[in-house]
Amino acid sequence: MVAMEAFKRTLLDHSKKISDCANLLLNQEAGRHGLTAMQLRLLLELDQEGAMTVGEVAAQLGQAGTNVSTMCKKLEGAGLVSRQRSAADERIVMVVLTAEGKDQMAEINAVIEKKINRMI
Repeated sequence: MVAMEAFKRTLLDHSKKISDCANLLLNQEAGRHGLTAMQLRLLLELDQEGAMTVGEVAAQLGQAGTNVSTMCKKLEGAGLVSRQRSAADERIVMVVLTAEGKDQMAEINAVIEKKINRMI
């Protein structure tokens, strides 16, 4: 039983360290690009998943749809995302990375990968 408690404590400690490092990395990269960490997380989701509805993005980020909608408007104004009607159902609006957004994400992903490789 003592071994299990020690294992759980070690697991929690490592989990916190990983979370802290990830947050630091995201905050640094976000700041470098004039973004908030949550805006960067939104862009990372779109980069990984492709076109998503505001509701899908909100669910992935654990944020309210209104907050995500506001972030999308700001990112759209910055030229990083656009909103497009779904071809299958015009009532559905999809959020997608623009060409500029894809270029910026390629740069950000390269920096993140380089930093992660140094940590490993």
